Amino acid sequence: DYQSYDVQIPLELSCVLVSRQRSIIKDLEVVLPVNLQRLDCPPSKDSVAQQSSLDAARILLGLVTRRPRALQIPDDAAQRLSEDFAAVRQEFQVNSGLCHAWLALARAQCLTFAEEVLSPNRWHTVLGCERQRLQRCREQTNACC
Repeated sequence: DYQSYDVQIPLELSCVLVSRQRSIIKDLEVVLPVNLQRLDCPPSKDSVAQQSSLDAARILLGLVTRRPRALQIPDDAAQRLSEDFAAVRQEFQVNSGLCHAWLALARAQCLTFAEEVLSPNRWHTVLGCERQRLQRCREQTNACC
C-alpha cells in the first residue's frame, strides 16, 4: 500500500583526488595543477614548516566548511559574481557547474575571516585565485598537446 521512487538529493561531499598525471576520473568540478618542487633534495626546515602549515590549513578548511551558517550574498555582489562568471566562462570555456564550486569557495573564504556577508574584497580574492587556477589548467593542457 505504498509507493517508492528515487529522489536525487545533492550532497555537500568534498572529495579530493590526487594524481601524478592527468586524472582518469572524468567530470571533476575543480582541477588544480600543482607546481612541483624537486623531490631529490633532503628535507629542510622550510619543507617541515610547509608540511605543518599544510596540516594547519587542512584543519582550518575542515572546520570552516562544516560551519552550518549560510553565506549572505547582497544583490550587487550576486550581480558582480554573475558577470564575472559569464566572462570567465567565455574566456576559459568552463562548464556551468563551476559556479557552485565558486560559491562554496566564496563561502569558505568569508567564513575563514568570520564574515557572514560576501564583500567585494572577498569576491575579488576568490576570483583572482580562480583565474590563476584556470590559467594553470590552460597551460597544462597546452603543454600536453
